[in-house]
Amino acid sequence: MRVANARVEWATALADLGDEDAAAAMAESALDRQWFRPDTERRMQSLLRRMRDPRLRSRLAEVLRQLTT
Repeated sequence: MRVANARVEWATALADLGDEDAAAAMAESALDRQWFRPDTERRMQSLLRRMRDPRLRSRLAEVLRQLTT
């Protein structure tokens, strides 16, 4: 769980620096059902709000939706 949250935090930092491709890749690596928890979901939602690229945001949102349904 800590690894997943750390990866989402790292992805958020990458997105803030403008490297959204790397941010999306890092965030996807955090979305493993085995480690996924409610606080990971909250962090992902925060990341999605920060991302500007609609294609990447949509892809991550879909992966997140699949985990939470």
